[in-house]
Order: sequence, then structure tokens, then C-alpha cells
Amino acid sequence: MIIGVVYTLSLTHFEKIEEPKERLSLSNLREFLQAIEHESKVELLCFRECESCYIYVDGEHKSEYDSRLDSFLSEEVHSYYYSYKNGFETLHEQVHFTDERNYENICFSYKVNAQGDARNIYVAYNNKVYAPSLHFSQREFETLDAVENHLQSLRMKFH
Repeated sequence: MIIGVVYTLSLTHFEKIEEPKERLSLSNLREFLQAIEHESKVELLCFRECESCYIYVDGEHKSEYDSRLDSFLSEEVHSYYYSYKNGFETLHEQVHFTDERNYENICFSYKVNAQGDARNIYVAYNNKVYAPSLHFSQREFETLDAVENHLQSLRMKFH
């Protein structure tokens, strides 16, 4: 009987360990991708007006992440690059070529390389602006102007 109780407790403990720690979002996207084992790059690609998103590790689709990406993006998303000289510039997404030499338009992409570096982008989605690459605690903003003010204050602080 004691062995049965210990066995039950240990199984319950292991089930809790395997539960996802946090829901995938634009705020934690960089950390999520970094945690996936890869040699050169891991990327999130969203197709068909962001209806379908997939994880590619070193160029290969990893279907084990598909269920985690269901409804990841549910409406239009806009990506921007920011430079102090020009301000925000819209990023125009590319196309993805399949093994069959067909292509699909990419509505959103985010890539992390082997060193953990990611493209420094800002994403307007669902009435918020996200900065998944920022190395600071604040990664969610109300507007692009709020992001710009934050970046300007960081620039003043560190220069």
C-alpha cells in the first residue's frame, strides 16, 4: 500500500513538471525559440494571412510544435524595424519555398540564430506593440510612439 501511495505521488509530480510553463506569446517568442535545440537557426514562419504558423529548425519543419502554435496569431500583424535616423520602417515579408519548389507568402517571421541573436523587430498586433528582441523587462507597449519614447530614453541612459 505504501509503495502504491509513493508511486501515485511520483506520477502526479512528473505530470506537473511536463506542463507548459507559459503560454507562447509575442512577448516570450524569443525565449521560446532559443529553448529549442538547433545548430544554426530556429524560426517561426506564418503563412496564409497568418492563419498557419510553423517552427522550422535548421530549415526543417518540426511538427511537434504545431499544436502549440494553433491560433498563435488570429488577426493582421504588422512588423517594423526601428532606426534612430529614420524611425519606424515597415518590414515587407518574403516568400518561403517548399521542397516541391512551390512558394508561400509569409505574413510574419521571426528567427533566432545559434548565438541567440534575433532580428530586432517591433510587432503591432491586437492593439499592442511587442518588442520580442528587447533585452529589457518591458516588451509590450500601447503604441509605436511609446516604443520610440522608451528607446530614446534607453539611448539617453546608456550614452
